[in-house]
Amino acid sequence: GKIWYLYKNHLSREQTGLQAPSPKGLANPLIHEREGNRAQWNVLGSLGRTEMAMAVRFYRTDCLQEPLSRALRALGASVGTHPWPYLLVPLVLSAVLSVGFIFLPSRQPNDLEEQFTPIEGPAKIERSFVQKYFQADDAHHFSPERLSTEGAYATLIAVASQYQDSVLTRRAFAELLKLDRAVRGIQAAGLSFDRLCARSHDYCLSPNPILSLIHDNPAYIEVLLPNLTFPLFRDRVFLGFFFGGVLLGPGNEPRRPLLEAQAVRLIYFLQEDNPLKREASTLWLEAFLERIPLMLGVAYFTSLSRQNEFENLAKGVIPLVSIAYLLTIAFSIISCTRLDCVRTKLWVAFFGVFSAGLSVISSFGLLLFYGVPFVITAANSPFLILGIGVDDMFILVSCWQHTKVKDSVTDRMATTYSEAAVSVTITTMTDVLAFYIGIATSFPSIRSFCIYTGTNLDSYDIEVRLCK
Repeated sequence: GKIWYLYKNHLSREQTGLQAPSPKGLANPLIHEREGNRAQWNVLGSLGRTEMAMAVRFYRTDCLQEPLSRALRALGASVGTHPWPYLLVPLVLSAVLSVGFIFLPSRQPNDLEEQFTPIEGPAKIERSFVQKYFQADDAHHFSPERLSTEGAYATLIAVASQYQDSVLTRRAFAELLKLDRAVRGIQAAGLSFDRLCARSHDYCLSPNPILSLIHDNPAYIEVLLPNLTFPLFRDRVFLGFFFGGVLLGPGNEPRRPLLEAQAVRLIYFLQEDNPLKREASTLWLEAFLERIPLMLGVAYFTSLSRQNEFENLAKGVIPLVSIAYLLTIAFSIISCTRLDCVRTKLWVAFFGVFSAGLSVISSFGLLLFYGVPFVITAANSPFLILGIGVDDMFILVSCWQHTKVKDSVTDRMATTYSEAAVSVTITTMTDVLAFYIGIATSFPSIRSFCIYTGTNLDSYDIEVRLCK
């Protein structure tokens, strides 16, 4: 608790209380003790006969530890004397705060770019500049080349059924027309694709320029095929985006004859400039993702596919969290089991892990209630809290087992809290501070993780005092 040191001072031996230096000029080791405590500092110094004595000074470094230890000792004594309020209050509080989980679907952002890119990054500033002068106008004059974002779209790639077959045949285009009609027939909230499609001159943009040229007549592709050139058709239509696995005839670039193609792409753009249209387009894309897997032989992708994969990942984490908590409970119970029925701590181990779960429910429910976005990265927080919680639980159990068995429960709880809870509190507070500092980042995904994890740790720090 005190740091002792010696320094030269013009004081007499009577004032300092030090013994005279040894005849050989070497001072004996000075051992300073504070109220009978063990082990203090040994100070060696070489003192000449003519040197003056050294005075002793000290500074306190336990200004935080001792008051905190006294406060936690009083808390431990209170828990030992009146345990039921400290058990029931966290349970009731967690049950009330868990209501916030009803807001979870609305708190999940569905824009990956917004989550994993800086909030005020240069790219976003430059995009705003482009959008100001090059507006897409997807309701009247839509052009894919003017898009400054990924857009709202669904795309299909149909491949020839057998290797070296071509999709530029009457039979293949009959299947493509059938597939196109099935896609246009998908409805969401009573709205079909024709109501939500991106338009140019009041017409839906064609998913494939060749598909619009045959006018629902698959036999016309055989008439059109001798005049097809790739990648530029009729000097203005770029086909490189719509056909793959092509076989070209001799000719001049970029207008070589297109003989065969093994894959064809259909892309369906939807409106997103208007907020209401954007929401309806999102619903249509979700309906598309539900129905299109039933259509075999095509590969598909939408502007929502990546976001859906992240959301499915979050749903897959929930069973893993449950398994992790069950395994941790089993490990804790086995570790705290003793052959002595008095010293065994089965329920202490169980509630040690249970308190970590309560902290997750309380903190997440509170933040969701206040509208904090729940990004997928925050789903990893329960695993971190579980590890910290079990570690602190073992510290508390170890300190409890080192107390005197013959003491009362109140005294043993007071001693346990004064010894263990100080280190638990200080380490937890440093972790909370570290995560709250991370809120200053400009990445929303990291910010959400730091908010949820820091608040989770703070909630756990309260739970561990009340439940344990």
